Amino acid sequence: MKKIALFSVLLALVASACMKVEQMQVPVGGETVRLRICTSFPQQSPESKVALGEDGQLAWSGDESATLVFGIKGKSNSNNPVIHSVEPGIFEGEITIPEGFTLDDLQGIVVPSENGANFRGDHSAGNRLRMFIPAKQTQKNNEFNPAYCPLFSPLTKEDLVAGENNTYVVPGLQLKAAADMVRFSIYGAAGENVKSVRICAIDRIAATVEINLEESGYGTNGSNVIDITVDGDAPAGTSSADGAKLFCNMSLGGDRHIHELRVVTDKAEYVKYVDVTMPVKKASNMDKLNVYPVNLNLATFTRMDKEAYDYYYRKVLSIAKRAGLPSMQVTYTEGDNMMSFVAVNEDFYAQDGRKQENAPLNTTTVYQACSMSKVPLAYIAMKMVEEGKLDLMKPVYQYWADYTVGDGYVVLDDEATITQKDAENAMLARFADETAKAKAKLITSKMILLHTTGLDNGTYSGIRAVDDGDSSTWEWLREPDYTTYLYSGPAIHILDMTLGKILGKDLKDYSIDYIFDKVGIVHANYLWQDEYSSIAAIGHRENGTWSTSSSWNGTNAAYTLRTSTEEYTKFLKWINTGADFTDKANYDAMFANYGISTDSSTAWQGLVWRMEDNADIGLMYHHRGNNGNYKGWMCTIPSKDKTLVFMTNGETSYNFYQAMAELFLGHPTDALKSTGSELPSEETDSVGNAGEYDVEIE
Repeated sequence: MKKIALFSVLLALVASACMKVEQMQVPVGGETVRLRICTSFPQQSPESKVALGEDGQLAWSGDESATLVFGIKGKSNSNNPVIHSVEPGIFEGEITIPEGFTLDDLQGIVVPSENGANFRGDHSAGNRLRMFIPAKQTQKNNEFNPAYCPLFSPLTKEDLVAGENNTYVVPGLQLKAAADMVRFSIYGAAGENVKSVRICAIDRIAATVEINLEESGYGTNGSNVIDITVDGDAPAGTSSADGAKLFCNMSLGGDRHIHELRVVTDKAEYVKYVDVTMPVKKASNMDKLNVYPVNLNLATFTRMDKEAYDYYYRKVLSIAKRAGLPSMQVTYTEGDNMMSFVAVNEDFYAQDGRKQENAPLNTTTVYQACSMSKVPLAYIAMKMVEEGKLDLMKPVYQYWADYTVGDGYVVLDDEATITQKDAENAMLARFADETAKAKAKLITSKMILLHTTGLDNGTYSGIRAVDDGDSSTWEWLREPDYTTYLYSGPAIHILDMTLGKILGKDLKDYSIDYIFDKVGIVHANYLWQDEYSSIAAIGHRENGTWSTSSSWNGTNAAYTLRTSTEEYTKFLKWINTGADFTDKANYDAMFANYGISTDSSTAWQGLVWRMEDNADIGLMYHHRGNNGNYKGWMCTIPSKDKTLVFMTNGETSYNFYQAMAELFLGHPTDALKSTGSELPSEETDSVGNAGEYDVEIE
């Protein structure tokens, strides 16, 4: 980077004819002062080999603007004056002190001014200089856009040297870097032009950066996703040397774990799941502008044909509009090929009272998985059977008992004859009378997984646990057995808590241990996470009202899982490969036909999983979800290595499920016949030719 020399003549003049600011009357709000500020760049990281200027260093364009930030503790300010460069690195001009402040309240300078820098004076940790790294950036091929890389420095009246006529000079100011840069070299798709790049991280990598001016601390808050739109042509060559070169500015205020990269060209969309940890950005190294080179070989990505992508997107959007849904997130796979997108019904959101306020809807947005939350529990249960931790035929209440010798209880060889008082068993205590308790004693894990407990699906109070002191009780519609199907979310909740009793962990923790960490699923949890406030879809009711989060305060395997369709698909693909069972019998048990009577001769109930032997589609494992203002469906067809997952954030009375199955699978399914009123038909462009387009990798 070119360092701006300090001008000896200027320094001499300043030294000979100046007075301290504090010796003058301090200018106040509404008054005009003239400033000349000489700046230099932050020191370039020695390991950086990315050329930003002609000499391989960061360079001024000579046409910059800077924001002068005013504020005081307890009073934030967003109305800050702007000063422009008169030559590279030197800013000079008149500014007006913001109303309500004085020159004493000058806190800092931020270059460029385009990023809307301001001051936050109400932060408990001290005064904060705030800058913004946009979640949407535009870059030209191999050209760095400085608008997205804020440079800053604390700047107070103590740094100003006063001259005549309200003129002040800052003879030299070393700027610091509030963000780092990634330089992508994108190649492996010769003959295609890169149109956009999306970076998805576990942590927030864009939006607000806050610098603690008092303690040099660093904080960030904002988006987990950055979208780069390419301005002009950016050919993807055959090697990193001739590939498209794109810069991305991102906040690195801590470890930043990038987990997904998505590149769109003029012919296809490419997706790759990665595990990249960017270095830590701390206050101590803000004097460096780090540039991290990252090579992206598109030949190693999953490729989605653009023609097919556009076709399916258009069809899904049509279904969403006809059903009155705000959006639908979809992931469809055939073998190693994948198609994933969110079709957003802009007509829905254009209406008053309807919103998606926290973040744009995209493939990383988390939706409520609804009753699809139940399916992972079946795997966990069978894995615990394999580990010898769970007996499917043992009454589950016995896993809730705390038996101690010498306190009135005796551990007997025959567990069925244990004499612990029912009232002291936390599970049994939830049932109102002895008749209900007697039925509860019969429930086994297998009954729960088969939905044959007889426990009413509609008589439990939200997600509250059986031992949380809630006075409501669970009730029975019939006797428990192994043959009579009756769907029961409360029974599933009993099982997830039973497994928690055995493991000594809550569902939110043991689901990570058993599934999410194994499969590489990042954005999935049965408990509301802080990150969901910025990446969760807002659910809308059919009357147009919406709920901000439905965050709940606990976990329930029946319906509280939040994730994306891509993340859920990872689980399905893993299941298709046999997961990590060492005994195939435990895997097969999830999908066995237990003779449970259903309303279709082609379908049966497994352990939570539903099965349908469709002559046109093949043997399909599936499950539907419905939380009212969130809905969804998933299926996997192992024989054809196909998966389909879709989720929506809207309530509707229309059967859009069947239309989605026909679109992607080519045929209707018995499982989705009775899921609402008939969907209005398309006026044009029928979905009847759904199978024409294949998703292929070249």
